[in-house]
Amino acid sequence: MAIAGTLTAIYPWESPGGWHLLGACPVPLFSANWPQAALLLPGDRVRFRAIAATEYRLLRSEMPKLRAAAQPPLAFLVDGEADR
Repeated sequence: MAIAGTLTAIYPWESPGGWHLLGACPVPLFSANWPQAALLLPGDRVRFRAIAATEYRLLRSEMPKLRAAAQPPLAFLVDGEADR
């Protein structure tokens, strides 16, 4: 997640962009292999919360066993296969 001036953005994956980073999301937000490529769509309401680095690492380590699924306006993790 990043901010530049009055704009905010969620990068779909790690990449250089020149914006000021606010944080990171342990859940994949984009995959060309998903039926709906983006987990979040324009107009979805999202609430982020701070988590400890240990929880972030745990969630990232679970990605091979999880897949992201969207049920607007909330995002959930469900058992399945991950893209990454």
